[in-house]
Amino acid sequence: MRSPAGAFFVAPLAALVVMIAFWGAGMNSEWAAILPVFSLASVGVIAQVAAPISYFWMWFFGIPAHVLLKRNGLNRWHHYALTGLALGAGPPAFYLLYLAAYDGFRSNTSQAAAQYVAGFTLLAGLFGACGMAVASAFWEMAVRDAPRSESATVVR
Repeated sequence: MRSPAGAFFVAPLAALVVMIAFWGAGMNSEWAAILPVFSLASVGVIAQVAAPISYFWMWFFGIPAHVLLKRNGLNRWHHYALTGLALGAGPPAFYLLYLAAYDGFRSNTSQAAAQYVAGFTLLAGLFGACGMAVASAFWEMAVRDAPRSESATVVR
């Protein structure tokens, strides 16, 4: 059986790969104009942003999610990938709902509201992709080929 201890330290690095891929695709044009794409400086900025967030998320949300999935006998890749997607995309989506409901976008123009929606949709997609990559890497290192739990009560 594989040990998840090493995976908890290595899997969050998968978020760096996703961030670099999004950066290279020109998702953030303002930063891309300042820092050349795929330069050492841009990779350093990405690492400074993505690594602390992905490690924090892995330790405080990924470990409880892994325990719940394992307890319920959900050991397949798609269980972990969808959980990572939800854990990654959820916070930007809820923040967008907060802005829409309570803050009122602080603007009277529909163009500004559309920019908020577009920005947070891209952010939710980016964080969702990072969460899915981290969860998939974790599954590959710690869960794949693990025996299914006999004590789990899964309705089929």
